[in-house]
Amino acid sequence: MRARSRMRGHGRIALPVVFARGEHGWQAVWLHLYLRGTPSFNRVEEHAFNTASQVRALLERRYLTMAYLVDLWRTRAEVTVWDGQAPDGPVTFVGIETPEGLPAGSDAYPLNRLTELIPA
Repeated sequence: MRARSRMRGHGRIALPVVFARGEHGWQAVWLHLYLRGTPSFNRVEEHAFNTASQVRALLERRYLTMAYLVDLWRTRAEVTVWDGQAPDGPVTFVGIETPEGLPAGSDAYPLNRLTELIPA
């Protein structure tokens, strides 16, 4: 947990991560919650309702995923998975890093440009 961030607070009640079983197996969700409390004599029952509500809200939240964006694009354009072969014509590439050998006129959206795909 120290590698992720430094969690500090008066009450020393930290909930950095929760492991939850979902429809596709187990997943780890980073919470980064720090609850109020006293430096000593904290009791679970004093935090149970508030903590359960916060954790439930974070686990049930639908995050924007690349799979969701790809499904949206499929309604308007042909979507193909990069197989390492350069395409014949210009393309719009979305991925972690821009690959070498994209045809002239192609647009690339690596990690540092992904926010440009979300309309303001």
